Amino acid sequence: IESVKPTLVLVTNDSNPDKEIKNEERRTNYLADRKDWKARKNVFDNNKCNVYGMIMKMCTDHMVDKLEREADFDNKLFNDPVEVLMRIKKFMTTTVDTEWEYFGLWKTMSNLINCHQKEKENIASFCKRFEERAKALHALLGDDFLDKFTEKSQEYDLLGSNAERSQHKKESWERFMANGFLYNSDRAKYQSRIDGMTAQYRLKHLDFKQRCTFPTTLENAADVLNQHKHDNRKKNSNGGNSNGQGKQNKSNNNQNDGAQFSQQQT
Repeated sequence: IESVKPTLVLVTNDSNPDKEIKNEERRTNYLADRKDWKARKNVFDNNKCNVYGMIMKMCTDHMVDKLEREADFDNKLFNDPVEVLMRIKKFMTTTVDTEWEYFGLWKTMSNLINCHQKEKENIASFCKRFEERAKALHALLGDDFLDKFTEKSQEYDLLGSNAERSQHKKESWERFMANGFLYNSDRAKYQSRIDGMTAQYRLKHLDFKQRCTFPTTLENAADVLNQHKHDNRKKNSNGGNSNGQGKQNKSNNNQNDGAQFSQQQT
């Protein structure tokens, strides 16, 4: 709600003949907007308190006690239902083995690394499950833990300005998630799609942006897989012509997939 708080911006150019008229109009609009914003904020704050109360009522006495013993309960958790739910989720995923911070970090990393798409799991369900585990890891490692890796990447060296490089670092977590999602997808369905992007990336005579067709966001990665016709490799592997026509079809699919996704990116 604070992000939409109205602000008063006055005309400061003395050479503007309509300066006073415009400023008076802006003051009037500002007062009206601020009145509406205050009303919305009151409703928002009341709803936050109500939802917070409902959540705490549904908690066990043990959970309430754990929340109230948190060091930031008074200034962060109290009356903030979102923060309370996130803290409850943290408690629910913390076992005896993961109470030691470093064990907890390894457990969270393991949860993400081993988050593979199940055989009959659709993309939307896998994406939601993968993103939840990725967010848990990001909360522990912070925003800049990929900075050193990003600085050594090929694309980073091609960026001309410091502003571009800074933005590239900010986007590194999203690229990390996107390609981890792709890497852990059901390869029996999507291997030829991945092979196509890999083949495109190996075309060293092309510019980096032309040959790198890997997804840059999690949403983009999900779209790539949704648009791909399943390979059904397990079914094909039982056929008698897996070494002949099958290899030729795979090669053709790789080339077509790489070219198709390259066109989508441009």
